[in-house]
Amino acid sequence: PSEQHLSVLTPDGFQVYAVRGEGIMSDDSEKKKSDSTVDETLELEEIPTFHREGIEFFEYSPDGRYIALVDSKRTKVELIDAQHSGETVHVIQEPSVELIQFSPKGTFMAIWKRAMDPEVDAPKGNLYVYDLRSPLLEKVGTFWHGGYSRNLWPYLHWDAEENFLY
Repeated sequence: PSEQHLSVLTPDGFQVYAVRGEGIMSDDSEKKKSDSTVDETLELEEIPTFHREGIEFFEYSPDGRYIALVDSKRTKVELIDAQHSGETVHVIQEPSVELIQFSPKGTFMAIWKRAMDPEVDAPKGNLYVYDLRSPLLEKVGTFWHGGYSRNLWPYLHWDAEENFLY
């Protein structure tokens, strides 16, 4: 089997570990029943600790570089360095944030916010795409998507070259 990656959260919710190894997500149920020891080929790597009060929800980037946190008041998105420092690298001030999505390679991040007044907000958009390669976190796409449904999320789709399709 090829090397696989898995993130593990401690029961207290304060520490995250990355587990790397071969066959860690095996479908071999007989092996699972008979194994009572940990596979010695697994590597356990501590991910930098971060603690924030008042987090409503969060999303990991697929490449593991970032954690995007939305505060409980839904007024900002905090982008955290998940690989090295655990520190905030960017803050995006946006009211009414409801959903976050990373592109498949973690190059872009999309934010959807609830429109307070569709007639006023529609021209400004409520679905934004940010380029995470940009040092200033450049907004590279603005769309209008009025309805909200977790079943229809993500509203954006990416192709293999990380171009977003609406």
